[in-house]
Amino acid sequence: MLNIGMLHTAATGRPGHERYAPCTIEQLAAHGYDYWALGHIHAREILCRDPWIVFPGNLQGRHIGEEGAKGATLIMVEDQKIVGEPTHHDLDVVRWRRLRIDLAGAADEDAALARIRHDLADALAGAEGRLLAVRLHLTGATGAHAALVGSAGATLERIRGEALAAGGGGTMWLEQVEIETVPPAAPSLRDPMQELLLQNVAAANATGLVVELQAYATQLLERSPGLRVALGEDHPAARVAAGEIAPSLMAQARALLLAKLGA
Repeated sequence: MLNIGMLHTAATGRPGHERYAPCTIEQLAAHGYDYWALGHIHAREILCRDPWIVFPGNLQGRHIGEEGAKGATLIMVEDQKIVGEPTHHDLDVVRWRRLRIDLAGAADEDAALARIRHDLADALAGAEGRLLAVRLHLTGATGAHAALVGSAGATLERIRGEALAAGGGGTMWLEQVEIETVPPAAPSLRDPMQELLLQNVAAANATGLVVELQAYATQLLERSPGLRVALGEDHPAARVAAGEIAPSLMAQARALLLAKLGA
């Protein structure tokens, strides 16, 4: 008879997962089963082809950490034997996607937004009719830098407009927009105010600012009951309140200050 084994396990261990029901490929293969269907790990992975030992992944991505196509693994059986290769079968209704867009060379905000709209349209087409949840990551040296970082709220609204123009009305959700663009060239230091700002930013460090920033973030989170829980512990404000000041946060502050001073 055809024998299929099912096991909830982290196998030999996977990044981001604690040790759970550990086992080896050799141990599973020694049972003589024709197929092993493994659970617990939400990313699809083929561990062995003789016999087949497969993590099919989960049926639906739940957050940005589970991006890409999700579904089941289909196997074909004839005369009590598996024939051909197991194939992935999409079953998800929401597709998560990290979309990195390089805006290098975009002369101004209009050019940057046109590039964003084009890439969002391509990403939406790849979702094949599903709701697309996108985390947008903007990089590159662009003349649009000052406009993009000058007002995070206004930039988000403009990008939402581009998502609609790309055909994403009701089928695309911007989960988050991360802006890490830079000016097209190093800023001139002829302006004494700009030079003074750069000197102060260079002298500042996260360690020296941690107490003040921690108190500020804590105060913000306590303004509304349940806000911390709603945002989650991975939100930048929650991480700062816990005393964790990421270097990227300092870089974003520097870029924002320079953009506002330049304007």
